[in-house]
Amino acid sequence: MAIPPQMADIDLNLPAEPEPSPSIKDSPASTHQDTDAAKLELARVLLSKGDTAIARSLAQSVATNGTGELKAQAQQLLSQFP
Repeated sequence: MAIPPQMADIDLNLPAEPEPSPSIKDSPASTHQDTDAAKLELARVLLSKGDTAIARSLAQSVATNGTGELKAQAQQLLSQFP
């Protein structure tokens, strides 16, 4: 079977060791701060929809494990619960 002319120039000589791909851990988007910010945002949406149990749990998680401004925002959000 002959190789079609349009495929004759394709180089299949791959390197012996592939380039390592960046891991999720190395990604700046996977920081705890981003996770806490997402938890707070979700907690606010859930609170506005009336789902107080999950919203409270998310806010408590950030208030307990978060730092700085996000922790303060979580504590402020917790004060809004009935």
